Amino acid sequence: MAKKVLISIISITTLTLLLSSCAKGELSQISDKISSENSLSQEQSQDCASESTTADFEDNRDNILSSKTDSNLMRSRNDFREKIEITNGSLFFNKCIPSINDIAYFNPDTAQTEKWDLEEVREYLGTSFYPSYVPQSLKLCTDPYSGTFISEYIDEAMHWTVAFEGAEDSLVYDNFGLFYSDSLTDEYNPLRKTLYIEVSKNKIPESDTLYLYETTEKSKISNTELRIGFYKAPYYEGKKEPAGYTECFVAEFMIDNVGYRVRSENLSQTDFIRVLTSLPVFQ
Repeated sequence: MAKKVLISIISITTLTLLLSSCAKGELSQISDKISSENSLSQEQSQDCASESTTADFEDNRDNILSSKTDSNLMRSRNDFREKIEITNGSLFFNKCIPSINDIAYFNPDTAQTEKWDLEEVREYLGTSFYPSYVPQSLKLCTDPYSGTFISEYIDEAMHWTVAFEGAEDSLVYDNFGLFYSDSLTDEYNPLRKTLYIEVSKNKIPESDTLYLYETTEKSKISNTELRIGFYKAPYYEGKKEPAGYTECFVAEFMIDNVGYRVRSENLSQTDFIRVLTSLPVFQ
């Protein structure tokens, strides 16, 4: 049987969460475990359900926390808010659990592959997916990357791999994306900041990670509905108890026949929102 390509995007920290939680079996039990380890107090969690934070994300993005309407976002990184009102919508952050999804994106023995540059990808999707805002500490990965998408720099320009199969050369793999980080080395670092923007045509990008929700309250930006999740993944440093937690956010949505997934590790909630709302589809 032809071997399959499995492209894992699961970070070491996320795998740690899955392994530590697999014995629990049920999503509700896993959620209880995360809830009990959450650094927010019960009182803060209750406040989240009733208190909304207002922010003006449209004007002066580079100085977003300067106006009075944005002052409520000027909080410590760990001062999480479950619901945030913005000028063109509202965002609700649902608790979720990442789960491994065994998937083969395409068969390298039978598929024909091509490398598309940004112009070809934009023509195919009908839009760009580069955000206008990225935290200053993050750098775009220009080295060969294999995750949900496959990318590399060729002649100083980003290219993405697509795959075709069958007699009619049907397109079977069309995941595109961007990977940013403040540390692009292979060295293990549970505190490194990462940002992924993933897109695909006519569907949410295929992935070997699924996000499971007990309940979901939809978010909305303009007329687009989104599903936004958050979780804290414990990491360990040789002891039974967690040494700390990796804070993770993920947003998935469809707009104009393009599926999006934006996910981050160790970014503040404010930075995650700024990246999300700076995507070209929301401009």
